[in-house]
Amino acid sequence: SDKTKREIDKMSKYLKMKVINIYDICQPDYYVTSPEEFIYLISHAQYVVTNSFHASVFSIMYHVNFHCFSRDDAIGVGMSDRIETLLTTFDIDNGQLIHNYKRVDIIQEEQIAIMKNYIDLVLS
Repeated sequence: SDKTKREIDKMSKYLKMKVINIYDICQPDYYVTSPEEFIYLISHAQYVVTNSFHASVFSIMYHVNFHCFSRDDAIGVGMSDRIETLLTTFDIDNGQLIHNYKRVDIIQEEQIAIMKNYIDLVLS
């Protein structure tokens, strides 16, 4: 939306960072055509602004600060439940600058252990 674009431009000026729109074919150096390129760009970003659950996940995994705007589907229904769950799980406020990812890494290890235990239980 125009409102989101204005917010992104405002953040860009405040953070003194260039905006790279990976879905803008007019930026051919950054236009994403594969999952590998998508992950590469996130892992090498200084800051990520997104409305994507997956971009949020990879930002956390690669210790990249991020802000996630809400996303509505075609009929106007909010699509942000899983992003809110992700942020809650990792005790992150949306847009919060994380200077030390140690706590996030501990939570990630705990979540991996929970998942592995569940898989072991289901498969046994």
